[in-house]
Amino acid sequence: GDSATMTVRIVISAAPESNPAFSVTEFSIDATVGVSLSMTLPSATGGTGTLTYSLASPPQGLSFNAATRVLSGSPEISGTPNLTYTVTDANGNTDAIDIQFDIQGS
Repeated sequence: GDSATMTVRIVISAAPESNPAFSVTEFSIDATVGVSLSMTLPSATGGTGTLTYSLASPPQGLSFNAATRVLSGSPEISGTPNLTYTVTDANGNTDAIDIQFDIQGS
């Protein structure tokens, strides 16, 4: 019988890199001066390796624990600050959302 030879070329590409991403585009927090609060901020998905979180300049009296994503404390000043909450992956890729505070006087 007849025979034929065929060459097959298979190309394997690395999966495209996934940037970290929040599932929300903004987040609001209502608080009252002098009243304690504790809340876990949103997590992100995707990215490469460990994701780290940061919150720019929490309102006076509040602190942010990046390891647990918990914002806690008692706000000391009323106001409506908007802060940037950022996630960064091991390769330096980021995503950020705005956190809108509404802190009422006591």
